[in-house]
Amino acid sequence: MRMTVEKIKISNFKGIRELEIDFGAVTRISGMNGTGKTTIPDAFCWVLWNKDSRGNAPGSYDFHEKPLNKDGEEIHNLDTTVELDCRLDGQRFNLKRTQRENWVKKRGSADAVFQGNTSTYWINDVEVKLSDFKARIAQIASEEIFRLIGSLSAFNALDWKKRREQLIALSDVDVDAMLLQQEQYRPLADECGQRGIEVDNLRKVLQDQRKRTNDEIKMIPVRIDEARKALPEFKHNEVQDAEYITKDSLADIDRINGYIAEIKAQSGAAGYSDQILALETEALSLQRTVADGYRADMRKLEQERSIASDTYRRAADALADTKRRLERDHSELSIAVAARDALRDAYRTEYERKFSPPSTDGICPTCKQPLPESMIQAAIDEACKSFDAEKKAKLLDIKKRGTDKGAEIARLEESVARNEAEVAALQDQLAKAEAERDAAYEKFKAMPTEPDYSSEPRIAELRGKIEELKAAQKESPGEKIAAYEQRRAELQEIVNRNRAILARRDAGIETEKRIQDLERQQQEKATRIAELEQLIALVEHFVQDRCRALEDSINAKFPTVRWKLFEMQINGGINDVCQAYIPCGGSLVSYGSANTASQVNADIEIINVLSEHYELYLPLFADNSERVNVIAPTKSQFISLAVSTDSELKIETKEAV
Repeated sequence: MRMTVEKIKISNFKGIRELEIDFGAVTRISGMNGTGKTTIPDAFCWVLWNKDSRGNAPGSYDFHEKPLNKDGEEIHNLDTTVELDCRLDGQRFNLKRTQRENWVKKRGSADAVFQGNTSTYWINDVEVKLSDFKARIAQIASEEIFRLIGSLSAFNALDWKKRREQLIALSDVDVDAMLLQQEQYRPLADECGQRGIEVDNLRKVLQDQRKRTNDEIKMIPVRIDEARKALPEFKHNEVQDAEYITKDSLADIDRINGYIAEIKAQSGAAGYSDQILALETEALSLQRTVADGYRADMRKLEQERSIASDTYRRAADALADTKRRLERDHSELSIAVAARDALRDAYRTEYERKFSPPSTDGICPTCKQPLPESMIQAAIDEACKSFDAEKKAKLLDIKKRGTDKGAEIARLEESVARNEAEVAALQDQLAKAEAERDAAYEKFKAMPTEPDYSSEPRIAELRGKIEELKAAQKESPGEKIAAYEQRRAELQEIVNRNRAILARRDAGIETEKRIQDLERQQQEKATRIAELEQLIALVEHFVQDRCRALEDSINAKFPTVRWKLFEMQINGGINDVCQAYIPCGGSLVSYGSANTASQVNADIEIINVLSEHYELYLPLFADNSERVNVIAPTKSQFISLAVSTDSELKIETKEAV
């Protein structure tokens, strides 16, 4: 896409009152400082993006689109207009913007107040909304691309990271894919394929793994030392003695269990125990039955108490509501009676009101002649008729309102009587509910706090039999059994002590296994670190090769400018940079230290490459071009701005550089 500007019309923009310029393929605009050369690209950018050619917004310290007076203040009541007559791929493309001040006269104020500016936009003489205007410009290119292709030094004025992104986007070679096909980088290709990541991310992953593995391997000796310190110590033959004692003690416990079983079988002690258990089970069952009955009675009384309490509360609420209605009816009835009495007085007053003939001197107010008696009498009769009609209407209205008010009074008296009767009934109902509630509470309080087991005689009978059986059981050979049980408990304590020694022995065996496992992990992690370091070294070598290949790919697109995108550090690492170098006297110098002519021609070369990459050619404004003897060729429309001794702008056009 190619965009050229054929004509620009400027009105009241910055220091220019009126200016119209025709452009050619190459246009040279020259003049003394202050004649408005830089204003031309500022006007061009103001129409497109509401900024000047350096990216400053209106109203900022460095850019005021309106003309200023000698005190540096804006001159008001002027319309600022810029119109661009362009060609877009050979087709007419006219853009126009007019900015007008908005003055508003507020209510109660004699003077209008400045409320800001409003702008109107046109595309090909058709007025459009700002959003549509911006959308049409964006179809050509973004504001950033417009500046990079349409303004010298704009590219090198970018932050170096953004410059680097733009340059890398120019590369049409997939450097990573090309290098990963080489045999020496096959391990990296396999790692990236397995993990589904790029080489840059692989380096981060490998470095993170190396760090974590190093941290882990540093902790292994500490853990081994802790495990060795935790190994239990034993006296000579302590474990063997514990095994022997445990085995013999368990055998003794088995023999004692046999003795106890034999004694119980011979003495019948087990029979007493079974009988006692059966009787206690029956007694407990009867106690549960009595307790269940007691709880059922308690629940019934609680339910009765709750129902009585709810009945009392509902009766109290109903009585309170009815009393409130009765009080409201009394109030409304008093108001209605007062209103009815007032209507009666009004009716009586209106009924007794008499007609009074209007006084007149019998003279016509217009011609000042005496009026005929018939005309005077007719007027009096008409006034009397109107008086009677008005009086009748008022009496009918008062009567109707009195009738309505009487009906309202009757309704309210009926409601009062009904509510009074309901209050009396509810008071009786409340007294009855209160009595029932109090009775339910007293009945609940009279219940005992615990079940009365004496109500079931069988429980006492069973308890007596149980006591008899227990007394008989004491006369059996229980003392002998108790002695055996005591000896068995002593043996069990000996077993427990020796088992604790054996448990420490088993824990020591597990700790030895843990130490061996940690030593194996230490060896495996050391091997893994060596593998990771080999892969990281291969990645760093890959990055160096990629840097050289990427720089070669990008520099191949520039005839003379050379770019340095990577910088080798002393420790072997690589830093991302973006520095332009320009040929000068058989060697390269950095862009920042080159002379102005070399910088301008380098900027043109950069713009040529960007234009070809984006397939977009825009008008190129070159300020300070008087410093350049020979300007580099470009396919874009070239507009040079140069300082000269001319007191007014001088416009020169031609078809080629």
